[in-house]
Parts: sequence; C-alpha cells; structure tokens
Amino acid sequence: MAGVAVLDTRLRRIVEGAVGMVDHTLSSLGERDIVDLDEERKAAMVANLMVVLVGDRGAQPVVNSGRESLRRAGRLPAPEGEKASGPSGRPHRP
Repeated sequence: MAGVAVLDTRLRRIVEGAVGMVDHTLSSLGERDIVDLDEERKAAMVANLMVVLVGDRGAQPVVNSGRESLRRAGRLPAPEGEKASGPSGRPHRP
C-alpha cells in the first residue's frame, strides 16, 4: 500500500511540473509576441508537450515543412490536376 502511495505522489508531482512548464511556455509565447496560436493549435501544443514531458519513451521529432505537410494531413486541398496524396505521401497524378 505504501509503495502505491509513493508512486501516486511521484506521478502527481511529475504531472504538476509538466502542467506548469506548459503553462509557462504558452504564457511566454504570448507575452513575447513570438507566435499567435488559435485555440486548436494551443490544444495541439499542450497535448504534444504533455506527451513529451510525461511520456515514458523518448520523443520522436517531426519537422513540419509547410503546405505539403498540411496537404498530406488532409488540411489543404491538392493542387489543381492532382488527386489527394496516397500512403507514400506522393500525389497521384491523372
């Protein structure tokens, strides 16, 4: 029983620390006018930071290179004359 209480306390402290770091990050970005995030992007950032800070595995970085990444994710339509991207990420051409 005591071991479970110790683990529970550690987990709570880890999560509280991670929440504080995320809060500080969002506040700093806003105060310094570094980036203006809408609520959806803030939620994504919070989720990503919490996974990295609290997760039990190493983080795997992903580089968002812009419009093509958005197209692959289905957030932008394919350019005129192309169909949506396939599993390889390459567009299907007619």
